[in-house]
Amino acid sequence: MQIINLLIFFILTICPVYIGYKLSFKIFKDTSVPIRWISTSLLAFSVVILIFLTTATFFVFNKYSVSILCLSMAVAAHLILRGEKNSGSEVRAVLDFISWMKKKHIWPFVLIVLLIFFFTFFRGLLMPPLAWDSFTYHLVLPATWIQNSGIVEFSAPHGMDGYSHFPINFHVLLAWVMLPWHSDLFANGVNFFILMIGVLILFSLGKEFLLSRKLSLLLAVFFLFSPFVFAYVTTAYNDIFVCVMLLGSLLFLFRFLRSFDFGDAFFFFLSMALAVGAKQSAFYLAALMGFVFVLAIIKKYFRSKQSSLLTIIPVGFLLLLTIGGHQYFRNWATVGNPLYPYEVSFAGETVFKGSEYVKKIAEEKGLGNSRDDLENLKILFSYNQRDYPRTAGPKYIIIAVLSLGILVYSLFWERDNRRLLLGFFALVPLLFFYLDTSLNTVLARRFWPYDTP
Repeated sequence: MQIINLLIFFILTICPVYIGYKLSFKIFKDTSVPIRWISTSLLAFSVVILIFLTTATFFVFNKYSVSILCLSMAVAAHLILRGEKNSGSEVRAVLDFISWMKKKHIWPFVLIVLLIFFFTFFRGLLMPPLAWDSFTYHLVLPATWIQNSGIVEFSAPHGMDGYSHFPINFHVLLAWVMLPWHSDLFANGVNFFILMIGVLILFSLGKEFLLSRKLSLLLAVFFLFSPFVFAYVTTAYNDIFVCVMLLGSLLFLFRFLRSFDFGDAFFFFLSMALAVGAKQSAFYLAALMGFVFVLAIIKKYFRSKQSSLLTIIPVGFLLLLTIGGHQYFRNWATVGNPLYPYEVSFAGETVFKGSEYVKKIAEEKGLGNSRDDLENLKILFSYNQRDYPRTAGPKYIIIAVLSLGILVYSLFWERDNRRLLLGFFALVPLLFFYLDTSLNTVLARRFWPYDTP
């Protein structure tokens, strides 16, 4: 039986990647290998989500039906796209990178990084997914879907009434790796592969900003070992997934602003949809990037009069609805609020009523004032014993000051519009987070200040 489960596990792992790679090679045949690998991953995640939604909606989400559907789609992709031949560019790219590391004498540094990374991966597989949110909903939801062969709400105390209404894209990935075994054996390994995609994205983003290969690699490694990221890598939390998907949107946005290529626009929206469909807090940055994207399209259209540019927006909107919006539609249909359990208000008027439990927490804890915000922010700048893994310590102040210095330099001396845009995407969501007076946001910054970076 375990051999059959292992075979199903390989089918569920390899088939979505193969489908993603065939489609990615069709779209990005002449682009760099890291970009093709990133787009392959985004497509693979999307295939998993679409198969899950198809099978779970009709309560046939089991390892046999999913395996058959996966194999069928992989065979179809192979037959339809069999004319696309890979000339071995991936192998050449890897060999070229190894040769470059030897030439620059940085291979010991990369080897140490890989050893630390894979040691942590091995440790994560040995450890059960012991974390509060994993036990309350990150793993409970996938397990419930597997046991019922479809999407159902799980019975929970009043304080957990909103968990079944959170966006589910990352939970779908967890359910996917748990399905062959009916076990969370590999649940702790999901974030490692997502983090590897994040490293590729940061490396490609560095190259997009015309950094050298060495500096781009250093940028990726800084991200890999940042406390806010590395603390979650051995958990079943969705924070790394959301972060990486938003970085992917940022990468493809900058590529699109340079090339106005349909492929870059497609993956910009796909990555954004994956992020928004995994966590509601992704809306801040996603909305800003979407605003910049639409402005760029309009400006380009009035200059070139290319009507084909306008077709990109409805295609992107469709991706957001299918890959990112499914849970929001389900919430709207079941509880009348797409963002439940959070309350939505405008100009002091309640548009969508939220969970009463959120209000109850506010009554018990007290909302406090701006002084409480500053007190909680100290957690980021010191090694707080309770939240030690999620704090950056005093060095975070140095990094923040240097980042602001680079932004000011770009504004007044270098006049680099892309760096200014990057600073805009970094600072504006943070300002919104601290200026927003809604109950949901105030509670978040009072009790989870380490999530603000």
